[in-house]
Amino acid sequence: IPSEQTIVSKWIRVQVNNTDEYDGSGVFYSDEKQIANVDDPPLVINPIGSQTFNENSGPQPIDISNVFEDIDSSMEYTASSDNESLITVGIDGSTLTLTFVADASGETDIHVTATSNGLQATDIFQATVTPVNDPPQVKASMPDISGVEGATFASINLNNYFEDIDGDELTYTV
Repeated sequence: IPSEQTIVSKWIRVQVNNTDEYDGSGVFYSDEKQIANVDDPPLVINPIGSQTFNENSGPQPIDISNVFEDIDSSMEYTASSDNESLITVGIDGSTLTLTFVADASGETDIHVTATSNGLQATDIFQATVTPVNDPPQVKASMPDISGVEGATFASINLNNYFEDIDGDELTYTV
């Protein structure tokens, strides 16, 4: 494949024959035409496809060097997330990194674009973040309680001191 700057020359020969039965003469015409290459756009050749991750996963790198092809130019990459309250994205060279928002689950589309000389190709894939069962957490410290032997204590509402981020009902044992 010639480079962008290469101009390919081709001879085109046109021959016109005289059908005069007496001399059978012909006329010949030649001309040189130059054909310049056209910049081809990048193409998506290996789509990323749907991806599934667990909630609270660490950053996930995805190699995108095989996703696009441009036969005549180098490419630069950009990416975006349709839902940045679920997943944020970053590009470093040909590595796409997905970063997950803490305690968030759901689905979003991720757009990855290759650009070459102003021409673009975009691959869009769905990323799903599945919820995981988080353990209960302490939301406030319990105060120290003292009392007299044999006296009754007032009840303590433990829901003021513990929570489940998933909204599951908590069961307490003492």
